[in-house]
Amino acid sequence: METSAGTAAAPQPPRRQHYGSFMLAEDDEDEDDDGTGLLGHGVSSWGRWRKRAGTCLGDTLVAVAAISVAVFITVIDNLPYGLLLFPPSFNLGPLGVQLVLVSAIVSQAVFGAMSTFSCALGSFIIENVAFLRTMSTSLYSQLRDEGRTDEALMTILFCFSFSTLLTGAAFYALGVLQLGKVSSFVPQHVVLGCIGGMGVFIVCEGIGITTGIDWGWEPSVLLAQLHPSPFLKILVTGFLTVSLSLLKQKIKHPILTPVFFLAIPVVFYAALYPLGVSTDEARDSGWLFSFATPGGGGRGGGGVGGGTGGVTSVGNNSSNSTRVNRDGGGLEGGMGGGAEATAGVGRMSMSSLGVIDECRSFPGVLACLDVRLIAWDVVPSQLFTFLGLVFFSLIHIPVNVPALAATTGTDVDLNKELKAHGVSNLLCGLFGGLQTYMAYSTSALYFKTGGGYRPCLFLIAALMAAFLLLGQEAITYFPRPLAGCLLLHLGAVLLYESLVLTWQKAVDMSEYVTIWTITLSMTIIGFMEGVGIGLLLACGIFVVQCSRNNPIGSAFPGDGLSSKEMRSPAQRKLLAYRLQGSIYIIRLRGNLFFGNIEQLFLHLREVFHRMPHLLFLVLDMGELAGIDFSARDRLVRMCKTMTGQGKEGGRRVHMVWAALHKPLKEKLKAGGCFGEERGGGGGTGKMLRGGGGGGGGGGGGGGGGGGGGDEYFRSTS
Repeated sequence: METSAGTAAAPQPPRRQHYGSFMLAEDDEDEDDDGTGLLGHGVSSWGRWRKRAGTCLGDTLVAVAAISVAVFITVIDNLPYGLLLFPPSFNLGPLGVQLVLVSAIVSQAVFGAMSTFSCALGSFIIENVAFLRTMSTSLYSQLRDEGRTDEALMTILFCFSFSTLLTGAAFYALGVLQLGKVSSFVPQHVVLGCIGGMGVFIVCEGIGITTGIDWGWEPSVLLAQLHPSPFLKILVTGFLTVSLSLLKQKIKHPILTPVFFLAIPVVFYAALYPLGVSTDEARDSGWLFSFATPGGGGRGGGGVGGGTGGVTSVGNNSSNSTRVNRDGGGLEGGMGGGAEATAGVGRMSMSSLGVIDECRSFPGVLACLDVRLIAWDVVPSQLFTFLGLVFFSLIHIPVNVPALAATTGTDVDLNKELKAHGVSNLLCGLFGGLQTYMAYSTSALYFKTGGGYRPCLFLIAALMAAFLLLGQEAITYFPRPLAGCLLLHLGAVLLYESLVLTWQKAVDMSEYVTIWTITLSMTIIGFMEGVGIGLLLACGIFVVQCSRNNPIGSAFPGDGLSSKEMRSPAQRKLLAYRLQGSIYIIRLRGNLFFGNIEQLFLHLREVFHRMPHLLFLVLDMGELAGIDFSARDRLVRMCKTMTGQGKEGGRRVHMVWAALHKPLKEKLKAGGCFGEERGGGGGTGKMLRGGGGGGGGGGGGGGGGGGGGDEYFRSTS
């Protein structure tokens, strides 16, 4: 090709065009039979077919990759927390995992149908696992003490479902009433303290899941974790957790986390062959999950010798029972250490809970439901736990929804998303599931890997349902370090966000102390107790901080201020002489309550000492937002003292109330703060319809003017 000047043009690099995930070069090889480029105007039918095929194939590969990542990360992210719903001695790990998966499946289908986001992925609210674990342990302990352990499982499952129904009702009610932002009123430092407490719980339980020994703070349990076999598992899991953290500092791509967790089982099984270890031997050694059946069958095997002492985890009607084998014999029991001990765990824990083998998985447990086995009398004891579950479920939505909207560039209605969350939790509760929400991290990861087609959301739910039907057999092939690494990583992240980042952000010291107090209280005392302590501390800090705000906006004497009434120079001179030092004006602002009313009294005491001839005190209430009962009561006593009507008497000072709005006027009138004075008798003060704005005053034989065009009070002369 030549230019108009007849010179050859410089060769141009071939243009490139994206088709799905491919980049095609438009060069001579892509020309059709007519010699027209693939992207030219004269594209043949064969060229158009190739273009469409390339686009379709690219989009399909991207969608398949995104769906695979979504299914894998959703399953692997929910699996460990199902193991925490029941204490390990209950031997109900598969049932807990399947309850979590059922919840994720139902929420996934609902979000696919109702959510504005085309990349929304539903998940069990993992922060609630601590409360659910507390609920199951508490209910079992109560029923065990009363000799009614056969009612334990049905009661626990009912409470799980009932708490989910309450959560769904709360979500839906907030959405219908357009109150989407009400949950954002929770103090952030209280939420961070609770997150810290959950982080400690998840780290501790992650260690317990890794070793197969119920976590406890007793010295015998802590020493048991240091035996060679469990300690080796802890080291491996810790190494994986640290490695993931270091990799995330170097690699910022969101696909890193799922790829890392996917590589763990691949490397694990690849390492078994050169080591000459079979899958059954790895399971018998506790590296794979093992859940015994009541008859002692199932997956569990030989013991692990380990020194002069060991630990046997037994389900002797106790949620956290571990005994030290002081006669030697190494590490036994747990969940996968010793065939005899494991079978014993199965027999004792199953008989104590009244659970047969068919009821240990989700499809079978539906057939075992019996309302007559629900201990209705112990359900009310979990009221505060129900409230805690609802509370922590609600605080996620104002954070997750706007964050995902910003990531995807989607305009979203928060109230609509609340309704979708409400329907999701209501359906989960009806199916016996747990609390769910739209997980920001997995949804954002799915979007960034190419997901975004709404029909794919239902396909993800179907694939997770297929995994659910595999039952507990699929769980027994997951390495323990995989679950432990997931839990330790999440727990470490929660602790870092709550305890380290807050310090780096220079949070107020009182709030930082509150965060630590809540974290320690939830760890040492209990979760609901820690939440209660945190809320009380937050209220106390709020009162202290508000008490520092002076309710007095401005204060000044009324000397030199005059009303709008026309007077002769002689009259003005007389009034200025007779009223000098007898008028004082105070403008109040904000809220007057028990915490800051004392500042007003201290100021008045100073004024009385400085102005011995004070006759009129004007309180401008135009900028006062409200007053509580304690402050109003003290104002009434102050009025009576200043007007000489109190028990202690006092010098005569006229109270003048100005710029009262109706709600405040009614509240003060009900307390007897003012009344219409006639010749100096009757009420405790004089109320006038003053304008409020500007300031000014006058009294006695004269008047005082307000900057808003209205007088504070009228002359009585």
